[in-house]
Amino acid sequence: MALLLADARRWFEDALFAGMRAAGEQPVTSAQGLVFASLDPEGTTVSTSRGGSG
Repeated sequence: MALLLADARRWFEDALFAGMRAAGEQPVTSAQGLVFASLDPEGTTVSTSRGGSG
């Protein structure tokens, strides 16, 4: 199971970074990629990203 999750994370990061490069954006780190993965399409506030009541 852990290997499948690691593969999924890598797939997500590869797609994210390729999309950012294609859009002319600066590269990001894996840690920044994890933050992007947790953002909602409608937007995320600091309180909701930390599990607060938002």
